[in-house]
Amino acid sequence: MFMKRAFSVLNKNSISSVVKNSENAVRGPVAIRAIQMKKEMATGKKFKFEKLVPMHSGNPQALGQPPITFGREVLSIMMHHQFGQDVSYDRYSVDAVDRARHYLENMDPQAIGAYAGKPDGYDPIKKEVIDFIRERDGVDVDPSKLYLSTGASEAIEIFLRLLINDPNDAVMIPTPNYPLYSACCVAYGGQEVRYGLDENNNWALNLEDLQKSYQDAKDRGLNPKGIAVLNPGNPTGQVLTKQNLKDVIEFAYENNLLVIADEVYQANVYNGNEFHSMRGVMEELGDPIKSKLEMVSMHSVSKGFTGECGLRGGYFEFTNLDSFAEEMIYKLKAIKFCAPTPGMIAVGTMVNPPKEGVNSPEVVSLYNKEKDHVFGGLQRKAGELYEKLNNMEGITTNETQGALYSFARLHLPEKFIAEADSLGIHPDLHFCLNLLEETGMITVPGSGFGQEEGTAHIRMTNLIYNDKVMDDSMANMHKMVSELHGKYS
Repeated sequence: MFMKRAFSVLNKNSISSVVKNSENAVRGPVAIRAIQMKKEMATGKKFKFEKLVPMHSGNPQALGQPPITFGREVLSIMMHHQFGQDVSYDRYSVDAVDRARHYLENMDPQAIGAYAGKPDGYDPIKKEVIDFIRERDGVDVDPSKLYLSTGASEAIEIFLRLLINDPNDAVMIPTPNYPLYSACCVAYGGQEVRYGLDENNNWALNLEDLQKSYQDAKDRGLNPKGIAVLNPGNPTGQVLTKQNLKDVIEFAYENNLLVIADEVYQANVYNGNEFHSMRGVMEELGDPIKSKLEMVSMHSVSKGFTGECGLRGGYFEFTNLDSFAEEMIYKLKAIKFCAPTPGMIAVGTMVNPPKEGVNSPEVVSLYNKEKDHVFGGLQRKAGELYEKLNNMEGITTNETQGALYSFARLHLPEKFIAEADSLGIHPDLHFCLNLLEETGMITVPGSGFGQEEGTAHIRMTNLIYNDKVMDDSMANMHKMVSELHGKYS
């Protein structure tokens, strides 16, 4: 007879502290409460609203963004048909059939349900990415230094894992920043060194603050080894100027830092702002920087106007790395075999879309129409968020130059802040929870991204495609904010 087990193997005391200390604000307390409310609504419980409005995540298709037809046609053909069999392709464009056939005939193995023959992904799609980078930056890419990945997140995880070898090893990350960077620094046993973005200058990168953050870290005995640059920015929505990028590249070169260029929002640039890739700017700076500075750049199908988050497709390209580091990248990728094949295909159709002179006029016209519809909606909604948030009492926000978010400053009444303190939570989390209960709007508190001490923010997405939902939500928020200030002031 077995004795009764006295304890669980995995419990609060036994689970790694770095796991317990890792957080993701986007899936934090507000999102958790929203999930609970959704379950309660399914049982008939009534709230002050009829539907939840998820404005917390850069998850385009969950908020009504339509997929691009060409990419979905190629995927559909490859998922459901085997060439050479007697099947009809009449429902698809000839261009999509040709692309699917090209992929399948040049894939190893020639089956979408199989692992790719090598960890870095399928060669025909890698070639399309190389052509994309060459056209964008004017550089030639070594295929061995380009990997197709499971979104951009996998690249972030790989390079932070490689950088952190000691508890004092550190990575410089912007404040505010996408929570994955902070979470990985903690989970891999290293340190984060935060450098501030200037809210009063539309979240621009400040070189003096960068240098101060680096020196402070060195004075504390830390060893900064890399710097992450998010451009366009998440959660701040800024687009860095070419001079900003030159400054940070030269800073990284002088201080022997690997640059992590997170550029997943490069297609989301609004109102005349211009995206410059770090790879292209590094090339423009010339030697010795372009031949010595260690850099990894990444892109993803999850954002832009494709919005294919669920397909988990992306790529990363690195340069000037030590040969042993390249071996370790290969090993880490090989452990997971390869990226999902549908995601790799989506990367191909993103970087090599239908083009005039190559594809049929009908397919090019439809692609451009869908692209313009999505991009136009994102740009218009970004402007609406900027206008409507700045018209609310105690809220100010910068223009969303790029990406998918507004990161608005909350100027909250002292009594409301004191109430949050008494509950043991940050004032902006208290605000977001109140907003959820009153309006059904799911948002993210700025405290989950890092922010200047003594400030409070809220991140909201401009992805709402239904105009009425957007208008009603912002009107409800305006009413809630007015009542909050009236009650606590």
